[in-house]
Amino acid sequence: WNQGHLEGAKLVPLGKLLRNLDAIPRDREVVLYCRSGSRSAHALELLRGAGYHRAKHLKGGILAWQRDVSTGLSPC
Repeated sequence: WNQGHLEGAKLVPLGKLLRNLDAIPRDREVVLYCRSGSRSAHALELLRGAGYHRAKHLKGGILAWQRDVSTGLSPC
């Protein structure tokens, strides 16, 4: 989080995710990310199991996003 985060992001530690489901909108796309992508992939499994079918995660985490942005790669 301290190394960089996206504007509008909210920090929810993986260990507290299921206790904070009321703070996560079910009616919108939610993009999960962490530093490297492994915790957000696990969080995605947890959210999908809880019925959040519009949830996605940023493959490779914020490190990959920062690398791709700095090299001019398209995120899509």
